[in-house]
Amino acid sequence: MVPRKGVKVANAGHHRTKVVSLVSREGKTRSFHVANVDYKTLKPILERQIAEGTHLMTDGAWMSIARRLALTYGTGGLAILHQAGIACGEEYAKHLQSKLGLQASQQTLMENLVVMLRAAGLGKAEVSKTGDGFTVKVREPIIPATETKIHDHFLTGVIAGATGHLFATRYSVEKVRFQGDELEFVLGHRRAEALTKVAASRGPRALAKDEA
Repeated sequence: MVPRKGVKVANAGHHRTKVVSLVSREGKTRSFHVANVDYKTLKPILERQIAEGTHLMTDGAWMSIARRLALTYGTGGLAILHQAGIACGEEYAKHLQSKLGLQASQQTLMENLVVMLRAAGLGKAEVSKTGDGFTVKVREPIIPATETKIHDHFLTGVIAGATGHLFATRYSVEKVRFQGDELEFVLGHRRAEALTKVAASRGPRALAKDEA
């Protein structure tokens, strides 16, 4: 039955099936048909599916912390968010290596990293290899457009940290561009840092020999 124009319909959509889906870091999904989407219904589902001792944080809570950092410390707060992203990305990479094995190809690791980012609500990432780094595009980030400045610093850190760990190289974030619902940036190879680390591991005599 189609309601008359101008007549409000109470509980519109109440007849539709309600489904709750949980997505793991690996991209695996578990879905449940529920009568109502409320605390009473969701609590037992989450208790059965989430490991005991897990710390949960909603998007709202995370953004509240991130905003406070940015407002209190300005660009210093954004730098903290970026470093937090790098640390998070490195943990993502370690998790992938533990699950897929150290013999997994870099392509396989990167493909699974993209899946993990999507599962974590960080958007649909496309990572393309360039001469000495990567070009990264991220579409549909879950964070609202009004918070993109905060989100950019954390997200670029996550991808830089994960990619750097997988390729055993530190990358700098360059040419950041945000247009519409797409974030694009370049991960450039920090050659100077990489060479310094190599020289330090080989010792001062080797460094003197190279300079000669």
